[in-house]
Amino acid sequence: MIALGPWSNDLLSKLNCKLPMAYERGYRQHFSSTTEQPLSRPVHDVDGSYVLTPMEQGYRITSGVELKERDAPPSPNQLEAVIPSARQAFPLGQPLDKPWLGRRPTLPDALPAIGEVKQCPGLWLATGHHHIGFSTGPATGQLIAQLMSEQDTDIAPQAFSPNRFF
Repeated sequence: MIALGPWSNDLLSKLNCKLPMAYERGYRQHFSSTTEQPLSRPVHDVDGSYVLTPMEQGYRITSGVELKERDAPPSPNQLEAVIPSARQAFPLGQPLDKPWLGRRPTLPDALPAIGEVKQCPGLWLATGHHHIGFSTGPATGQLIAQLMSEQDTDIAPQAFSPNRFF
């Protein structure tokens, strides 16, 4: 079973089963709050191109997706560009950390690769979930367990077959 997100191809390439994976990179940074009554829910400022989420220590701000090589040097330009707009609208205090960079695997058809690889019998994949791996992980786990144990599946798995790329 390979379920290594953006690092899945590191193992797959050794088996000549490399997926056509691209990488969605996203940045976030935490800020203290300068008010006694912080936000009570996340806010998506479409015009400002950011999401601001209340956290225990203050606020977390995130910006859009950057498509780059997985290991390219960080370039938090998008994040830095939205912080002034967020400061105008919300009581952001001082940064509590440096910008964090997350890498997510994305496949050309926007569907994850879930299932057995026919050219490598016994090799199962569960990867390529884009930005929704945490929320789709439980359903993926259930589906892969049903497939591996040859049970009836709760959903039709054909669209997720990794064999569409091999």
